[in-house]
Amino acid sequence: MDQEIAKKNYSKYFLIAGIVGGVFTFLSFFVFLTYYYWQFSLSSGLGCQEIKNLYLAADLHSPREANLLILGLDQREADDGLLTDTLMAGFWRPKNNQATFISLPRDLWLDELKTKINALYYYGQKKDFDNKTNLLTLELEKILGLRVDYYLVLDFEALAQIVDLLSGVEIEVERAFDDYYFPSDDGANGLTHLRFEAGWQTMDGKRVLEYVRSRKSDDPEEGTDEARIKRQQKALLAMITKISNPKFLFTSPKAVGSLYRYWQENVDTNIPVPLLVNIGATYARQEMVLKFLSLPEEFLINPPIGKYGLWVWEPVDKSWGEIREWVENKISN
Repeated sequence: MDQEIAKKNYSKYFLIAGIVGGVFTFLSFFVFLTYYYWQFSLSSGLGCQEIKNLYLAADLHSPREANLLILGLDQREADDGLLTDTLMAGFWRPKNNQATFISLPRDLWLDELKTKINALYYYGQKKDFDNKTNLLTLELEKILGLRVDYYLVLDFEALAQIVDLLSGVEIEVERAFDDYYFPSDDGANGLTHLRFEAGWQTMDGKRVLEYVRSRKSDDPEEGTDEARIKRQQKALLAMITKISNPKFLFTSPKAVGSLYRYWQENVDTNIPVPLLVNIGATYARQEMVLKFLSLPEEFLINPPIGKYGLWVWEPVDKSWGEIREWVENKISN
């Protein structure tokens, strides 16, 4: 009899404990959501209804494909116009669990237009186009044989701001190198010495800028445009990894809100925010493979400078057929 009473008492205790634990969990979750909303709303400037509309428009359960043009501008090197320092095409394919980013050499010669591809953004500013990227987009579609839906133009200084809003990013430097000819920011057109040690490093915005801008190392492995392209790809990967990290997203509502506001107010792009949220959610829940590639040099030739009066790359196949086939293969497989 006593054992039955004891069992009933234990059952009551477990039931009460379960109820208390459930209520505590619910209250904790409610407090967390309230705090997260408060911090995110303050930093982003969005109200409750706007956040709800953004969530509904993102349609997180239906992954979307996207092709985009990514341009990096270095206004430090600008004189009478802006030449693109970074030119990359991105192809987001959630059905294949992969995204492919292909960097093009900025010295790629376009014979029909008699100029290098890195000048098209500048010329696009002089033309009567809907936006400054249209001329470049049209030529890129001819080269790659694929439609380009969206563009993202990112000034290097904006890149540094985004990295700082992320509280830095992790980048692995494959090999140590020095750059003794890096332009200083003292306004006197002087030079300064950069040193990068090998290994994983947490870089703030200023350090990331130095890493992606460095171009005159005496190291033959690091003092090339190809090496700089790879460093720029690494920086982009590091930013994507940090932004999509669930720990960062759930523990940094103020930073997430600040990123949203900075994106809306300072970044030149036609990518809808709901699409960005959709892409981010897809990347966070799927095992997406991010591939960063450059056009193989076997498809390009480096003619004598006397041919065009410039140091350029031009395609072996003038119709771009080889490059189109290679791009399609890399995106599909």
